Amino acid sequence: MTTRINLLEAHLDKLDYLISKHEVPQEFSEWAAEARTVLDAHGTRSSYTRGCRCDDCRKAEASYQRGRRKSCRDGFVQSVLEDAL
Repeated sequence: MTTRINLLEAHLDKLDYLISKHEVPQEFSEWAAEARTVLDAHGTRSSYTRGCRCDDCRKAEASYQRGRRKSCRDGFVQSVLEDAL
C-alpha cells in the first residue's frame, strides 16, 4: 500500500538524485535536508506508522490511541480513514 509518506520519500529520493547530478539553488538542498529531518524524526505517530518501534514512537502511538479512545467514550467517533486525511 502506498502512503503519502512513501510518496514523499520517493519524491525526496528523486530530489536528492537531481541535487547530486545538477547544479540547483541552495534552497532546494536546504529544503530536502529539512524534509528528511522531519521524516526521520522519532517520537511521532507518523514514525510509528512507518514501522519504528523505539520507546519514543511507542509512547506517541499510545498517547494517540488513549486520546482516540477517550474521544470515542465521550461520544465523538472518528474513523481511521478520517485520521489519515
